[in-house]
Amino acid sequence: MYEGDYKGNARFVGEIIGQLSLALEKVDAAVNDVNIYDDLKSWALPRVKDMLNIPESFWNDAVEFFGEIYDTLPKQIIHRDPNPSNIITAEKTWGFIDFDLSERNIRIFDPCYAATAILSESFNENDKEKLAQWIEIYKNIIYGYDSVAKLSSNETKAIPYVVLANQIICCAWLSEQEKYKNIFQVNKKMTKWICENFEKLIIE
Repeated sequence: MYEGDYKGNARFVGEIIGQLSLALEKVDAAVNDVNIYDDLKSWALPRVKDMLNIPESFWNDAVEFFGEIYDTLPKQIIHRDPNPSNIITAEKTWGFIDFDLSERNIRIFDPCYAATAILSESFNENDKEKLAQWIEIYKNIIYGYDSVAKLSSNETKAIPYVVLANQIICCAWLSEQEKYKNIFQVNKKMTKWICENFEKLIIE
């Protein structure tokens, strides 16, 4: 994702996730109904915020704003795990595999998750150039998604908070898994970096 036309590649990822969202919007299936705001506020954040050493004011402001707009965000069935390894391409065709984690959730979870999955596979807090590239990859995934599945004003505002919520929930889960201790340490650093660079995640 960081080589060649990485912005164009990221935009393509966003576009096909947008097309997947439009297709899944029409699907009616028995899946879990998930509220990531409740998960963030009641479980994930209380578990990990002391580990991350982030100012309390940041958490309070982020949770308050996310809570104010959460109920306005469109919900539907989503893939839940659209990381690059679950996208298959051949010439001009493409598709998604592995729908085992599908759930009913806010639809913007999928493009946000795709972006954080790319970051988690390459995260190095000392590689400033690659981190700057990732910001462009993240934004182009969102731009590509928006070009297909038009984002509402509140969805656009919520995107950085969804990225953060997803990462905190991931950290909280990993913190309880002894076998993933090393992965938890990477994700803890990654979450702290996201908090420190939160303003760069705002979509204009």
